[in-house]
Amino acid sequence: MKTRRDLLRYLRAAKSGLAEDGILALDLFGGLDAFQVKKYTKRFRDFTYEMDTTYVNLLTHEASFKIHFRFPDRSVIKGAFCYDWRIWTLPELKEALLDAGFKKIEIWWAEVDPEDEEQYEYTQEKLIEPTEMINSYILAYN
Repeated sequence: MKTRRDLLRYLRAAKSGLAEDGILALDLFGGLDAFQVKKYTKRFRDFTYEMDTTYVNLLTHEASFKIHFRFPDRSVIKGAFCYDWRIWTLPELKEALLDAGFKKIEIWWAEVDPEDEEQYEYTQEKLIEPTEMINSYILAYN
């Protein structure tokens, strides 16, 4: 979904499939690093996760990403997931959700535990400071 028209079409279709009191949950990707052509690596106990940002267009917010996995036995899954999409901003998504007919929008922001980077605590935010990577959810209520 690279155009607002396609985004609205998707959101309206998602809304029409929800129960009367249903909620659409969106996993938000973004942050300052989302607009950099670079590699992000995170080590876990049983594997290493790598995400390559291979293309970014700041005029359109179109971007391409590839996700790879490396394992202790030296095996690799290159290009396990490949994405070619538009990075939508929070204000654009909120406006589109409201235009699609959702009644209430909430943004839940992850705060990382400095002692354990795999533990997050989500809080509802009104103000979000710029950060390298966004880990948050948008809840849209039918």
